[in-house]
Amino acid sequence: MNEKEPNSEIENLITKSLTGEITSSQKAELEQWISEDPSHAKFFQQMKKSYDLSGRLSRNEEELDIDVNAEWSRFQNEIARKTEKLEDDSKQRSINIVWKIAAAVLLVVASGLVVNYFTQQNQAFEFKAEAVPIVVSLPDGSQVSLNRNSSLSYTRSFGDEDRRVSLKGEAFFNVTPNKQKPFVISTNGAQVRVLGTSFNVKGGTNEVEVIVETGLVRLSAADNSKSVDLEPGDRGSFRGETGTIKKESNEDVNYLAWKTKKIIFENAGLERVAEVIEKVYGIDVVISIDVSPECEVTVMFDNQSLDAVLAVLESTLNLTYKREKNKIEIVKAGC
Repeated sequence: MNEKEPNSEIENLITKSLTGEITSSQKAELEQWISEDPSHAKFFQQMKKSYDLSGRLSRNEEELDIDVNAEWSRFQNEIARKTEKLEDDSKQRSINIVWKIAAAVLLVVASGLVVNYFTQQNQAFEFKAEAVPIVVSLPDGSQVSLNRNSSLSYTRSFGDEDRRVSLKGEAFFNVTPNKQKPFVISTNGAQVRVLGTSFNVKGGTNEVEVIVETGLVRLSAADNSKSVDLEPGDRGSFRGETGTIKKESNEDVNYLAWKTKKIIFENAGLERVAEVIEKVYGIDVVISIDVSPECEVTVMFDNQSLDAVLAVLESTLNLTYKREKNKIEIVKAGC
């Protein structure tokens, strides 16, 4: 299915996916459709967001379906009915007690509504990329490309005072400029602060990496004790275990290949080739032989399939490999 506009069959698959009724074969078909075009991934996220929102609204209506005025009137009538039975000499004292209780009840109701309000404000919207990268559109118009096995979340307060999101994994951000509302990314004990720019963020187990494409980005520890300002072409890194921050020139021409599918190898060794292929195509590449340092390749691929890339490398480096499901094992290299 190569058409960009989703048809009824695709919409049916998405519905089954959201309701948990999808089969393994249908899931594979849906993931293939999502990976074919960024607009497909965007449509899927829009449907998922609508589905999640409808569930939240439904729950909210149930939780907040309280007519406070009606409940208060009913409570007053009940008080009046009971106090009519009291003796004259104790009526005033009892009424005072009852009204104190009523005030406490009203305070509890009001507190519940306030707590519910702030709970709603802190509810998180979460997006996850699993088998394929996805594109997420944020409320301010910013675009986020999430790499495989990565997630992004933000609360209802996004855009009130600032634009704060949390990232697990790797993503490329294209942030809409807004000097009054900084864009802040929290990830792995570090934070990235920008006004409007494009950059790549990768949060590993012990390290956060930021590579800037346009604009100015500040990488800092979560407590802002240390920071560096990064310009286009800079690479900043933060190590959580030591709290150190470093700034250097970015030498990795393929840092965004997972998103663009544009790969450049210039005198690249086989280990580096395997590393990039793993990242771009989401597979495991194992080299089961000793490889000479002279086994290098210079070639460029632009949005080509994995099979096409392997065919070129097989011919160029005289490779022999085994392929099984999501794993490629290189067993011979003739270079």
